[in-house]
Amino acid sequence: MIRKIQYITFCLFAIVGVAQTSGIMFDFHTGELSQTLLSEDIDSITFSHGGKSNVAGFDVVESVWNYSETSEDTISWMTTGSQVVNDMTLKDGKLYVVRRNGSNDDNTIEIVDAYKGTKIGSLNTSSCTTGAHYISAIETLGNSIIACNLTGGNNFIIYKWDDDTSEPEVMLKATAPCYRIGDAMSVSGDMENGRIWFVYGQKVYYYSVSKGKITSTKPTVIGLSDYDGTYSNVTVEADGSFWVGSIHSYGDKLPAHFAANGDLIGEFPNVLPDKSGTDLKFITYNGRKYGVVTTYLNALADSYADGVVSVVDMSFGMSVCYLPEVGLGGTRNTSRRSSICAEVNGDGYLYVWVNVPFQGAACYRLGNNCVIGDETLYENVWTKYGVFSNKIDVDDYILFSPKLTNEYGITLGAEVDLGLSVNWSGWDLGATSAMEYGVHFAWGELIPRIGGFDNDGYLHYNPNTYVQNFIGEEISGTDYDAARYHLGEGWRMPTKAEADELLQKCKWVYTVANNIPGYKVIGPNGNSIFLPLNGHIVGDELIDDGVHCCYWTGSLVIYSDGSHSNTNANVLLYGPKEKKTETVIDNRMIGHCIRPVKSKE
Repeated sequence: MIRKIQYITFCLFAIVGVAQTSGIMFDFHTGELSQTLLSEDIDSITFSHGGKSNVAGFDVVESVWNYSETSEDTISWMTTGSQVVNDMTLKDGKLYVVRRNGSNDDNTIEIVDAYKGTKIGSLNTSSCTTGAHYISAIETLGNSIIACNLTGGNNFIIYKWDDDTSEPEVMLKATAPCYRIGDAMSVSGDMENGRIWFVYGQKVYYYSVSKGKITSTKPTVIGLSDYDGTYSNVTVEADGSFWVGSIHSYGDKLPAHFAANGDLIGEFPNVLPDKSGTDLKFITYNGRKYGVVTTYLNALADSYADGVVSVVDMSFGMSVCYLPEVGLGGTRNTSRRSSICAEVNGDGYLYVWVNVPFQGAACYRLGNNCVIGDETLYENVWTKYGVFSNKIDVDDYILFSPKLTNEYGITLGAEVDLGLSVNWSGWDLGATSAMEYGVHFAWGELIPRIGGFDNDGYLHYNPNTYVQNFIGEEISGTDYDAARYHLGEGWRMPTKAEADELLQKCKWVYTVANNIPGYKVIGPNGNSIFLPLNGHIVGDELIDDGVHCCYWTGSLVIYSDGSHSNTNANVLLYGPKEKKTETVIDNRMIGHCIRPVKSKE
């Protein structure tokens, strides 16, 4: 079975949940067991877990309001007929929302209570009467609201409102600098020293603002290298570099990162439900930088349906969540525009607003009261596949009593004694429970990836000699061991001999646990672990997902004459059609999961 990977969330942190039976408590997040639970007279405990979640790190994810097709809730300032909400901005707890239709007879800016979702007024737009759309995009610059029209002619206009009752002031009236301008607008700085940004084709345009005035009718133009997008948003970093969002009609693209001179630096982490994202904001919450980006669950050229907002932890390049999980609506977003706002409120929560034209708008409250990730951040090595070089948090690796089992008869615990020469981890590296897939690694690499498992992406491939570099016949427990790198404390990759022992001395029973197919592997002493049918990745394709268990060993292939292979290492593979009794071989560049082991003391 082969399927294209579109979205993988690295769920490294469990949602807090507690099970209780006969006064016995088990905390799924901390892994703590009461003393009563560890008593010798307890043989088993049955509990129900809520299953896998795409939320990692936030212990509160709440919908504040949702006016969309999927929620079926409506309100007056939202979509009516051919009119759509095209853009929005946030200021002082209020959303300023651009409503427009094709005939310009309903082109207004509504003022909405951001936390209640109710209309509280309108800006005066009576003198805004020029352009294909009189009002198209809107932003907050300093203490003022600015908006622009959409045009490709001689009357490109940027307006300013200093308060909710003022009339619009014209900041700029000039000839459009490109074929079309005003679909999207972005800002940086403030009214004293700021910029107003636009994108069209392969160029970025910005107008400089000084002391509340635009300094020239002609913008500064920056050519973009390696970019084939069109009108979109710009997000400026403190160092002067900037991000440009994607637009779907020009390809399946991620937001791109450019130096101040327009040279391409890289792309957004490839962990979105779909690669496309037209609006991007960055926000710091609890000391961690998050990227908040709009995208679609269904971004085919004839769809642009099921718009969502994705929240990504930029320190680890991992998706935290996408909301709503079912999307805002199935109607095609023909404008291909979208907008988001985000702020940390005084109540200590992160609030995120998303708007997708024709589908709806929503507000979410996110709370992160738990520590996530390794606070010692390692150097970010950002590859073209959007992977960061940071360690996996493993606070949940705690030794449990081997007598405790769940409802599937699987022994609970991060370290399980099966009666073999080593103890085995209760779950894959990168997972938080037995019923989760782990993350995929190339052999000898320390950082997981979701794609690029070929020689071009392999760290140990030498493009000058066209061979893979030799890093040792046995990397278990060495500096090339991902389990040792992430977990420490004696954890390592299994050797071929240890994997063969698991295959030959244990009973393998096909089991579907928590809707995840796999094998319960029962050791000689009766304890067991669960191995999901996780498949492996070749290039960007996840292969045999739901068909095979596939795990790296640390052992390179050794031939009968004692020589070693340069390209192949041993893999533990087992499935309904491949009931192996010893490891098989696979190319080192391929992506496999890792099931760690620990030597017995």
